[in-house]
Amino acid sequence: MKTKPLSEQVALVTGGGTGIGRALTEALAAAGAKVVIASRRGEVLRRTADEINAALNSELIFAYDFDIRDRAQIEELVRNVYERFQAIDLLVNNSGLAVPETVDETTDNGWDTVI
Repeated sequence: MKTKPLSEQVALVTGGGTGIGRALTEALAAAGAKVVIASRRGEVLRRTADEINAALNSELIFAYDFDIRDRAQIEELVRNVYERFQAIDLLVNNSGLAVPETVDETTDNGWDTVI
């Protein structure tokens, strides 16, 4: 098995604009990886990318608006990232959302939305 340094890898982080996803994005970029952060909140993504890129004095973070609930958008995201960088070496599937239902009130539709 061939491996390459993290500084030569491309990571895709869903939900990479805030919280745990942002922390992982910062760590990957600090190690030199190119990181595509993707979620529905485009403004947050762009701000995060700008802040981390400025802090690192490098352009390693790239924002991508998409909705993980839409299979066609997922396929387009993967295709676009692969076309741009010729690789997706790491996937951090961090996107998440919640529905306003308690565990015992969760409907099938609510469960499907969260999953």
